[in-house]
Amino acid sequence: GPHLELLARLGEMTRALEDSVRQTDAQLESLKVEMAETATVRERAVVELEELIDQAGLEQTRKEEAEDRVMELREGAARMALELEELEGAVQKAREAYDAAAVRLVTAHQE
Repeated sequence: GPHLELLARLGEMTRALEDSVRQTDAQLESLKVEMAETATVRERAVVELEELIDQAGLEQTRKEEAEDRVMELREGAARMALELEELEGAVQKAREAYDAAAVRLVTAHQE
């Protein structure tokens, strides 16, 4: 009857939510890999730029401009790391809320 239909719909919704959680996890892992690669490339560029600054004996104003650019690159990397950390926290909270809702759903079904 209507209870079986409702249970079937709840099952479909649960599977859809689980798929969504899996997709989000996969996207987060992919983002982590991309950020790690970007950070590696950025750090290599920073080191090379610093070496060029030292080797070139640039005039003071150009040297300061180049050093400012190095600082901007490092700050960008720090911002990306913080944003990833915040995203991971949001995903964790969403996963906890999903798990709690799933428990409540099972409990309600058993009653």
